[in-house]
Amino acid sequence: TGAMIGSIEGLHSGVTTQVDYMHAHPVAGLSDAVIQAFKDLKIRAVFARGHMDCGEQFGVQKGLMQSVDTIEADIRRLVSTYDGCEEGRIHIWMAPSAPWSSSPAAMQMTKRLYDEGIRLTVHTSETPFDRNSTMELHGFYDTDLLAHYGLLGPHTLLVHCVHLTDRDIRMVKATDTKI
Repeated sequence: TGAMIGSIEGLHSGVTTQVDYMHAHPVAGLSDAVIQAFKDLKIRAVFARGHMDCGEQFGVQKGLMQSVDTIEADIRRLVSTYDGCEEGRIHIWMAPSAPWSSSPAAMQMTKRLYDEGIRLTVHTSETPFDRNSTMELHGFYDTDLLAHYGLLGPHTLLVHCVHLTDRDIRMVKATDTKI
């Protein structure tokens, strides 16, 4: 119902393609229900399967975290079931909620799927907390971490980007990464 209401609101505001990037999807069937709303409305949409596998030290609740294997299996299931459905109007992307809520194993899984052609959207540099927490967990600021894993490019959509540095902006531009 929430996806349906949000999509209708977007349509009334002139949105022609919706990107649904729901924080994390640890509840079985939640992703499918959101996609069903897109199908019922016959809209063009990207469903970005959110996920977290760590970050408790930064306030992530355990109930939002899933194992990397569980996340990968569900992304693969969603892609095989829905990507390109509804005459190509619906697509499935992956969405690690933030670099500081993705372990190195989750980042490696993201890179594997990205190399297979699954697109990516990720919250990046929304606040100084995002940058600093990613540095604490990974030893890189968020945009540098994404570059380190080869996840910047034309098939990546960064979200927020309020605190990008001039260097980050040059890197995003040079890689044709979307914001």
